[in-house]
Amino acid sequence: MRRIFWLLLMVPLLVPTQLKAQERSAQLEFLDMWVGSWEYTSVEGTTECDKVGQYVVNCRSVWTTASGDPRDAVFIIRFDPETEMLMGYRFYNSGYADSGFGWVDGNTSVFVYELPGGDRARITQTWSGDTITYVWHSSVEGGPWEQTSEGSTKRVG
Repeated sequence: MRRIFWLLLMVPLLVPTQLKAQERSAQLEFLDMWVGSWEYTSVEGTTECDKVGQYVVNCRSVWTTASGDPRDAVFIIRFDPETEMLMGYRFYNSGYADSGFGWVDGNTSVFVYELPGGDRARITQTWSGDTITYVWHSSVEGGPWEQTSEGSTKRVG
């Protein structure tokens, strides 16, 4: 009887640890999914992603906007073991840079970026095999989220 009492006492202490391990595993699997070559299906362009250690993915993206303007960017996605969050860093050829945070829920990831002037961008990505469908929302000066674009990308290598 004494063993059962101690076992029942220990179970609530173990469950949060197991949940954190599962969350960490989902975040690290998310990083692994990015590794490879990707081609946009909504605009002309590609992204190449490599893993740097266990917690970082480095991506270089080159594309042409619908108006024909060339774009080039570096995206870094990092898992922060201390906060258990994903961190995103974006650097564009125009000199613009920003950062944000993200999380994974099943086959969906969400990143929120803080932009100049109190604006924010939210990118929701849904994974299905080798295809990622994404939706961008913007919030101007703390206002409501409004969809600004959508598209998809497919793994090609």
